[in-house]
Amino acid sequence: MKHSTQLIRSLLGLTVLLASCQVDDSLDILSDSEAQLFVSEACNYYEQTISEAAEKSKLVQNKNMSPGEVTPCWHKAHIKQDANYEYVYVPIIAGNNYIRRVKIGKEGEKKKYRIPISQTLCVRRDKTGNYDAAYVTIMPSLNYYRANKSTFTEKVIHDKSLYGNLSGYVVYNNIVSSKMIVADRVKSGKCLWSYSPATFKDKALSRKIKKEIFQNIHNIGMSLTRNTINGGWLEEVTITPDGEDDDDDDEDYFCGFCAQYVPYGHICSEDEEVEEIPSGGGVWGGGGGSPGGGSSGGSSSSRPKFCIKVYNKLLSQTFSQFQQVLQKLLKDSPNRECAVFYRYDNNTGEYTPTKIYLGREGGVSLGVDPNTLELTDGYIHSHYDISNSTLAIFSPDDLLFTGFLYENSAISSIGNFSSGLYTNVGTFFLEVTNEQLYKEFYKQYSDEQGQRALNATYQLHGIVLKADTSKAIDSLARLLNTTKSGLTLVYRLHGDSTLYYTENGTIKIYNPY
Repeated sequence: MKHSTQLIRSLLGLTVLLASCQVDDSLDILSDSEAQLFVSEACNYYEQTISEAAEKSKLVQNKNMSPGEVTPCWHKAHIKQDANYEYVYVPIIAGNNYIRRVKIGKEGEKKKYRIPISQTLCVRRDKTGNYDAAYVTIMPSLNYYRANKSTFTEKVIHDKSLYGNLSGYVVYNNIVSSKMIVADRVKSGKCLWSYSPATFKDKALSRKIKKEIFQNIHNIGMSLTRNTINGGWLEEVTITPDGEDDDDDDEDYFCGFCAQYVPYGHICSEDEEVEEIPSGGGVWGGGGGSPGGGSSGGSSSSRPKFCIKVYNKLLSQTFSQFQQVLQKLLKDSPNRECAVFYRYDNNTGEYTPTKIYLGREGGVSLGVDPNTLELTDGYIHSHYDISNSTLAIFSPDDLLFTGFLYENSAISSIGNFSSGLYTNVGTFFLEVTNEQLYKEFYKQYSDEQGQRALNATYQLHGIVLKADTSKAIDSLARLLNTTKSGLTLVYRLHGDSTLYYTENGTIKIYNPY
């Protein structure tokens, strides 16, 4: 690792740095002095993290597409912001450079293409002042690279949005261990899905997704140009293809989303649907963790089990299909509530639908008959016409529904059951995190008098038809706490990879790493 702290600090004062700052106009814009201080602190965080790792012999530079020896170009730093973080993207001079080599075309007319892969450093700061960092690997699709050539990295980094109009993959690696933190599949700037090996439990599918992402990647030396070197297979990268296809027929690759081998230039048939229901994305998952080993983070023991459960559910392809069903039903029947009940298989990690309900037109209830249900592990339903006909968040009846099903022997365990809600804003879950409290809550509010009281409590907390989603979420968080419901709200908004949950009446960010 190459460092020059004195030079770096001197470069921070250059006006070129400040001129490069570009932020979302809707957010607070850093002043020149704030930007300069932010980059300086990011530099110090990175230098300290790397130095400490090197001293402890924990710095890994030869695995998992590590950039190797790195010299950050802090004078070319670029600042971005979103609602939760401030980011410093820093170009790097890397000892290892990578390229993807593919063959595309009809039989007998195949052409070889080389698609450069770029790497940069990203240091981010959350609202509490905690820092973390990752090496960001941008792997553009062939069409995107053709359209943008050598400027594709700058166009992604300098765009106000996270990915601009990028199509391809973005992989985030730990700056110390080089382990993959998360990988995003991106199309036209939108994240189609996000994959994290640390939390994804389906080993077979995990292997297939890795193959899709890392197909046909070669290492090229820094001293050689991309135009003059073919490169060699990365022996250290265990996630490269392992002989499924021979070298003369490597235009096929495994699509983790479609779960089958497809031509390299393939576009998933579900892409257009999935773009409306993003199941992941954002900088290393949007959590507040510390991939670099620094100031913030949490162990597996500190991660709430209900959040792990929801996080893995949102990564599941079978569960995402339920969301697609609800989306289609909302489109075809825009004034009806609908629901999908399902079972979960611990061995396969698959979610299997058991019954689909379609409510009456203009109704705000599904009218579920528990006697018609198979033993179920959860359900997810929709709210239509938010702010006019239905609430932006779970209704009073929704809070009582788990107890209703348990009382009628439709579920075997309150603690394992999950209530879901899909709207045009996001995907929400109610998890029973204290069974005793929830049973007392249900007993108190399930009769006619209790239901009137719960409806009044909703009114007092401002959870009414005209309340927008953000206010409804905040109010529901307080209500769940003040009523000692034993329930926890977990949710993710469309277009935001961050997973949120409630605790003691407040909203917190789940860190999956």
